Amino acid sequence: MRTSTMFICMALTITFALGCAPQRANVSPETGILAATKRRGKGAPYGRSDASQFFIRLTETAADPSYGLSADNPVKLGGDNLTQGPQRERAYLNGLRGPAGEVIEYERLGSCCPFETPNGILGRGFLDVFRVTYAGQQVPIKIYVNFYDKGPLLVPVGFTARRD
Repeated sequence: MRTSTMFICMALTITFALGCAPQRANVSPETGILAATKRRGKGAPYGRSDASQFFIRLTETAADPSYGLSADNPVKLGGDNLTQGPQRERAYLNGLRGPAGEVIEYERLGSCCPFETPNGILGRGFLDVFRVTYAGQQVPIKIYVNFYDKGPLLVPVGFTARRD
């Protein structure tokens, strides 16, 4: 009886979670994106680094040119007591500017790149991928974020830190 009760509870939890989930975008296997969420026609979360929202004050630029710009070396945004998950992602991205101080715009493309982590669900996690643009830019840049694990918060090469 106990096993069947647990099974029923798990099935109801999954059904409820799927029923309340935001709209999922059509995901193409060619992009490497495994899941995406859209709100108001954009990948969520999205925003601009001139928003009046909370931002993380970044003080150091990465020495490694792959930092944040590669799935092999994502920004590690493990939560603290103040912000976690998507809130912390927005706060980090709100702290960035383009190479000449331009306001950036960002949009979450979705999740990719499963990896093992003791901080994820059942020992697994996924990276979030953001498309970042700014005025005068030729090609959008992708920033990869791991919000399960902690690491130094740096400015990726080619970006600057917000100063206001």
